[in-house]
Amino acid sequence: MALTKAGTALVGIAVSAVLLTSCTVTPNTREVPADTVTHRSSVTPTPEPSTSTEETPVPTHTPIRLSFGDTTITGSLWNNAASLSLLGQLPLELEFSDFGGQEKLAPLPEPLNLEGMPPGSAAEPGTVGYYAPGQVLVLYYARVGYYPGIVPIGTFDNVATVRDSPTFTAVLSAAD
Repeated sequence: MALTKAGTALVGIAVSAVLLTSCTVTPNTREVPADTVTHRSSVTPTPEPSTSTEETPVPTHTPIRLSFGDTTITGSLWNNAASLSLLGQLPLELEFSDFGGQEKLAPLPEPLNLEGMPPGSAAEPGTVGYYAPGQVLVLYYARVGYYPGIVPIGTFDNVATVRDSPTFTAVLSAAD
């Protein structure tokens, strides 16, 4: 059976119409009350099923101890790349000196991993930081505004002792 050009065109149009109508999606016209709408950020994802029978929680911080003379200062390092690379170097004997009347700093033997860390930050009193350009560990005892290269990695207690101590040599270790 031979079709004319007009007949072939009509068959093509008919097939296209059937295909388009079979793919048409009917919009959901059901109205949702305003008080039941949730925002994407408030949705809690379902955790993946565990393949082990015991869950080991990931620590959010690691306790540390800084000892010099009869003084021990405690603190904690956060769970981030820079802190974890510092923990890998412990214990360390560090020589702290005062800088700018706002912080004590000590050179580290190896640079810290900065993967995923901010390019700069501010620091509040009691912040343990890493100043990347100088490759130094910093104990801030005064507020320092934003500065490129400051990487906060934890906190310490007894800010007054750090502030009032002259240059000192201390052992930094993970607390048991």
